[in-house]
Amino acid sequence: MSATSLTPQMAYELVRDGMEQQGGPSVGVGGKCLFLGPNKRRCAVGMLIPLDYGPLATITEDFSVQELVGHLKSTDVYSIAATDHHEIIRMMSRLQGVHDSSVNDTNGEDAPFMATWRRKLKDFRERWNRDHSVVLKEVG
Repeated sequence: MSATSLTPQMAYELVRDGMEQQGGPSVGVGGKCLFLGPNKRRCAVGMLIPLDYGPLATITEDFSVQELVGHLKSTDVYSIAATDHHEIIRMMSRLQGVHDSSVNDTNGEDAPFMATWRRKLKDFRERWNRDHSVVLKEVG
């Protein structure tokens, strides 16, 4: 597998588009968020994990966002420019928070989750663009 160059914009689009495609959150028993959940659903950070990724067994739910991004980078799933590395980790941590708070606000039910996720994602992007030099564009 050759590494895909990952930028903050690309990471944002992977999460945004992936959540739209799956139509709901990734939760397990008791409503706990999972990187990789039932029916191949993924949480915000889990969207960085390709579904055809070979060593899935090496990823545990105990990974932090930083550990997961580092793991995917070290196994050549992604190449990340040094200038983007910390921005991607910071952004993914916040996107995971958007996912988790949307799950908590809606008990993880698909339709209410998606409405809440879209609203919170828009708010996230607007705040991020005010506070960071890496601007996230709403394209696609």
